[in-house]
Amino acid sequence: MSSLYVTFDTLDPNSGAGKVCIHEINALKSCTDLKGIIARGDPSKLAESAKLPIRVVNLEKAYPFNPYLYDYFTADQLSGTVDLLHMSCSPGVALLAKLNPLHSVCNIVAHDLKTSIEEHERIYGQPYPFLHNTDPYLHDVLIKHAKMVDCVFTPSHGSEKWINENIHPKRVEVVPHGCDYPAEISPLPTGLHLGYLGAGGPDKGLLYLLLAWGKLALKDAELVLAGPCCEGIDPWIQRFAPGTVVRKLGWVKQPLDFFKEVNMVCVPSVTEGFGLLGLEAMAHGRSGIISTGAGCSDLVTDGKDGIIVHPRDPRGIVDAIRSYVADPKQASRMGRMARMKAKRYIWDKIEQTYSRIYKELME
Repeated sequence: MSSLYVTFDTLDPNSGAGKVCIHEINALKSCTDLKGIIARGDPSKLAESAKLPIRVVNLEKAYPFNPYLYDYFTADQLSGTVDLLHMSCSPGVALLAKLNPLHSVCNIVAHDLKTSIEEHERIYGQPYPFLHNTDPYLHDVLIKHAKMVDCVFTPSHGSEKWINENIHPKRVEVVPHGCDYPAEISPLPTGLHLGYLGAGGPDKGLLYLLLAWGKLALKDAELVLAGPCCEGIDPWIQRFAPGTVVRKLGWVKQPLDFFKEVNMVCVPSVTEGFGLLGLEAMAHGRSGIISTGAGCSDLVTDGKDGIIVHPRDPRGIVDAIRSYVADPKQASRMGRMARMKAKRYIWDKIEQTYSRIYKELME
């Protein structure tokens, strides 16, 4: 069986989306004759996948990122057909029409759109700017391919619920994202070093983490931020957590560079399809304060290997941090239990799940 993989992301192992794509490709290679990969971005960033037959479609020099154009121009470059098409992208109607594959799948990592719009307007005080999500015609075109494919992959039950209620696909499979499982982990630093690694958009809930951190004003404790969220965060720190210790690591080359600095993480998402930070922290023996707005909360047993809080709930985050400070031994035990659970979600096992579903579709 021949296959083709298409993504409008860059196959960069240092980004969450890029990492997921690479492991989906590995799964596709394991059970099909992978004829090609189409991705967006600088080819120099594809070194990890250099042995794969990659075609780069990059329109950024001519146009701002526009997924509709990517669907059109990518389809225009293709010819022939394949048995299985995997689209880690939206939209994909032009791709389906051009290739007419025997079988097709796609990924939808769904935020709750209504909540996402509310949060953007709440924080910025301006109308939500992404017309492809608010204009009914454009949004229908964006997700139309998900109604046509044989199976939609999504990483959490929250995403599954939104997809079933709003898209009504033929089949949905919840396949959580995976983690790299280090053979050894760095020891937990003493004191409280609460961490967040990732982007800082409205859906991520950093506002509520900073509000909680400002309320606590703990001595000998620090909030450690890393990744894209460090850019432009200073005004929020000054406004919502003045006088507290917030250390910014900026971009980190390896997850270990972040995890060795923290003994617990917070994933305060308002709405998010998954949230790799929560699972990666578990693999590194760090328990997390995880909002139910993040899909990775599916993996957490409250009070055993992490603490579950509600979205937009600074008080809940405050209480969770205080419980950690009050009983460091229990916090350490949660970290050990979290690392044990993370073994269930190593990338090899997630790839096997993808491969099983591919094979079922092609039988």
